[in-house]
Amino acid sequence: MLWLILPSARERRQRCRDSDAAQTALGMRGLRAREPSRDDGARRPTAVRCPPGSGSLSIRATGTALISLALCLPHAFAHVKAANPSDYHGILRDLKPGDRILLAPGVYTEGLTLDGLRGTARSPIVIEGPADGYARFPARSNRNVVSLRSSSHIVIRNLFIDLGDTSADAVKAERSRIELRHIVLENLTIIGRGADQQSVGISTKAPATSWHIRDNLIMGVGTGVYLGDSDGGAPFVGGIVERNAILNTRGYSLQIKHQVSRRESSGTAAGRRETIIRSNFFSKAVGGSTGPAARPNVLIGHLPLSGKDADDRYLISGNVFFANPGEALFQGEGNITLRSNLLLNPAGPGINSAAAQRVPASNRDSRQFRGHRGRADTRERRPSRLHSERHTQPHPPNSIRGEPR
Repeated sequence: MLWLILPSARERRQRCRDSDAAQTALGMRGLRAREPSRDDGARRPTAVRCPPGSGSLSIRATGTALISLALCLPHAFAHVKAANPSDYHGILRDLKPGDRILLAPGVYTEGLTLDGLRGTARSPIVIEGPADGYARFPARSNRNVVSLRSSSHIVIRNLFIDLGDTSADAVKAERSRIELRHIVLENLTIIGRGADQQSVGISTKAPATSWHIRDNLIMGVGTGVYLGDSDGGAPFVGGIVERNAILNTRGYSLQIKHQVSRRESSGTAAGRRETIIRSNFFSKAVGGSTGPAARPNVLIGHLPLSGKDADDRYLISGNVFFANPGEALFQGEGNITLRSNLLLNPAGPGINSAAAQRVPASNRDSRQFRGHRGRADTRERRPSRLHSERHTQPHPPNSIRGEPR
């Protein structure tokens, strides 16, 4: 319960004689107006003062305080729940918007099944492991570790997921036609032994909109991140994939599947939407498949070929692509801006702008730094518009090739 203790009229008059004390009474030390900059470029904070001789609180100050209080109320009433391996399943069933579950260190053998959990934009549901120690989730036979269905505005962070040598997925939006919106996957550690290329770190098999996948370590699994479905019917829309290290996968580090069409959704913003892939490290230096099973580090499929969604695009920047023993580092088709990335491949090509499913649309490839080896090949067997500018090529220019795969 939140208690508000208000001063008496006499106390308010006394406190208003001193502006610093007035700020303390209102709890407004962080709410300050600003004066124009001084010569040294610094800004001098100006205290919120009572009108001279008023003997009462400033209307503006009071209004600001009330607005601040209103903004804080949803968080003040958010329910923080502690959980451990013996009782967390019962707590999961009762989570409501604004609830936050804190998992104690330990081994959680029953995974996380999140079905029909819906937070809100202002009050998401947070499931969080400990800051010290590990909430360890081992893989289960024939079951995914974190299973998501029909949920929205969920934050999952600070979990350690051990896939071992199983074919399970660490985090999966299970196959469904119901969209999952505003899911945050943050600071997860996902470890596998790469025995099965079908074992995936993060996978979506349902329509997914406005996901944020950030600051995760995914290592030694079959496929790092697989977003979408093989038939193009589970689009990944308007997401952000950033600051992840995806290492030593057998197959793709990241694949976003092509999209055939999209269903209208009340939670999807109108207008052109962008999926952002930035500041990630994609490496297949160890354990990558060769021969027919070889896959690029990153493969981006095409967007819908017609309709209002055909103008969406992928923005790919500031990433490091390193080492692939049997394929190019990057392959893409569709509306792609590939900008300011570092691509280093001791074994083969860097970029393959080619059709995996359909003819590429409009790709822009600018200011990459590439290191690679192999014969030069810039032929394109299908039409592709790849715009290149200001490249630094430390080896013969075979890092762009247009062979369809």
